[in-house]
Amino acid sequence: MTERAEILIGLGGCLKLLFDRKGLVHDLEEAIQLLQIALLLLPAQHPRRPFVLHLLGLCSSSLYRLQERIENLNDSIQCIREASALYTAEELPRSGATKSLSLYLVTRHIEEGRGIQDLEEAIRYTRASIHNDPVGHPSRLHSLLNLSMCLCMWHGQRGGLEELEEAIQYLRELLSTYPSTSPERQIALGAMGNCLRSRFQQEPILQYLEDAILCYRETLSLLPSDSSYVDCGGSLINLSNIFLTKYEFQNSIHDLDEATRYVRKALSLCSAGDRPGLLSHLANCLQARYKHYGDVECLWNAIQYHREALSLHPPGHASNLYTLMNLSSCLESQYYHNGVIQDLKEAVESLRKVIHEFEPMNPSQSSALARLASMYAKNAEVLAPFYDVTIVSTLFQKASSIPTASFRDRISASQQWIREVPGPSRLSAYQQSLELVDQHLLIRPSIASRHQLLQLIPDEIALDAVATAIECGEMKTAVEFLEQGRTLLWSQMNRYRTPTDRLRNTHPELAAEFIRLSQQLESSATSRILMESSQLTAEEETRKYRKIADNWSAVVEKIRQLDGFDTFLHPPQYSYLRTSSQNGPVIIVNVSSRRCDAIIIQAEGDPVLVPLPDTRRSDVHRHADKFLKVVKAGVVDRPQIFGILRALWDDIVQRVVSKLQELQVAPGSRI
Repeated sequence: MTERAEILIGLGGCLKLLFDRKGLVHDLEEAIQLLQIALLLLPAQHPRRPFVLHLLGLCSSSLYRLQERIENLNDSIQCIREASALYTAEELPRSGATKSLSLYLVTRHIEEGRGIQDLEEAIRYTRASIHNDPVGHPSRLHSLLNLSMCLCMWHGQRGGLEELEEAIQYLRELLSTYPSTSPERQIALGAMGNCLRSRFQQEPILQYLEDAILCYRETLSLLPSDSSYVDCGGSLINLSNIFLTKYEFQNSIHDLDEATRYVRKALSLCSAGDRPGLLSHLANCLQARYKHYGDVECLWNAIQYHREALSLHPPGHASNLYTLMNLSSCLESQYYHNGVIQDLKEAVESLRKVIHEFEPMNPSQSSALARLASMYAKNAEVLAPFYDVTIVSTLFQKASSIPTASFRDRISASQQWIREVPGPSRLSAYQQSLELVDQHLLIRPSIASRHQLLQLIPDEIALDAVATAIECGEMKTAVEFLEQGRTLLWSQMNRYRTPTDRLRNTHPELAAEFIRLSQQLESSATSRILMESSQLTAEEETRKYRKIADNWSAVVEKIRQLDGFDTFLHPPQYSYLRTSSQNGPVIIVNVSSRRCDAIIIQAEGDPVLVPLPDTRRSDVHRHADKFLKVVKAGVVDRPQIFGILRALWDDIVQRVVSKLQELQVAPGSRI
């Protein structure tokens, strides 16, 4: 039986060689059949078994490249994974098997998008290959390049800064080694440019953009001057995109000129399939030029290019979403310039198409909903048949609630809601804003990352929220807002412990899964592709977002089942906060630029409001500054301290004491 297996192995190997020379698929299929039979004939511990599995995996991979059937790729991964496990560490083929396995896992990750597991495994195998290869060996350089690409993909899905920095480090090593004639150098340059762009998104430092531009320009310079779009199109698009980003960062018209020049060059070379995305990008450059110079012709041309791009794509194409949103922005600008109502109506209709034709879970829906709500609110008289405060509030509420959207988009929508919609609905807007901030503080472990998040919201958001709740007569909500505001303050302290910290101490795996899914939601929303040219429909594009959001919700629900975590991610409730007043009333003072009040909380009953009509936020700040200066001076200035305390007594404390007496709180009670 073993002898027959050896014959089949030899014949299968010959057929694989024949396929490599002539490319006839029936030779490959026959080789696979013979090798599968040989495997059945070999005992489980036979020394030839890893070789046969390895060869069978290579054959299945070749068949996948021909037929693009995912089951062939799955067979290849299964065979080579088993072969790699059977090879001894000293056997030379083991290194080749792990490298092939890493490549195939990455391919499956790209093709199927099945979570992060394949990418994790590919990174693990590639690291092992690098460890085994000697420094300077060409094989090690190839593994370093593969690892860099894997880490870039990891960052795109998980947003980890550590992985991005590691990828940049490896790419710098490769670029210092590869000669200018090496094709791998072009790949490394492109990857380095992309990594530096991502690094700029994490931390907006101009040098990252400058270095990325150098990478993309060198990539372009290594190509022949008469290169086709297939060869140079990616570099031209990258350069146009990054110069537009640089223009938006520092408002230099030279950068905008360069962005426009490169996209026009790409348009002159591209095929019909790439034309729609390039037209939209050129329109974005022209719109930026209109904003810079006020050149109405640029705006008119931008609108025409967006319309042409839409005409070249079928309804439901993923690229149409961004084109429609940008077209809407251009039309709104044109309306404000010429006053033609039809432009405004078409701008509204473009956004309504985004909302109704594309998946609700697409991250960009948040921006589309917020823009439409804002357009209604700002043009209430012109759009009177459409405008209604309830409709606008509902749009803003939906915009700030889409779980797959970025924190920046969601908090921006809730802040627009606060600014642009009058009346009681602002209370819901504040509630949404504070809950969003609470949720995102949980997944930011460092003081620096929390501070960066808080820079996206107004300083007085919690204070103004309390003032709004008081004006609406919602005293319990006002107290809940005050507690959330206290959380924002304490989150900037080193010793602040979030509920996630407590969860990590008791259930570390569940805490890690919650943070992983939360970061994946955020990074999926922020890693949007600037130039989308795939033929995927929006439904296919957003399926992954929906899956991540569902998994996140399931993990949160699982956490809430744990003892002591039933309120995880829920805002604080007044019924719970009131328990702190069991030993005496709790006095809270809210100092907002809109109004100042004290609130008394007792063990029973509703909160009691004490208006402070003579108190101004500026006065309280002045008293606080004077008090701090006296304390820091190290010398007790009694007259000045007494003056500050007297002012606070007159404006605040005396009114609170009078109300406590009115409530019959016993003198000397603990407060």
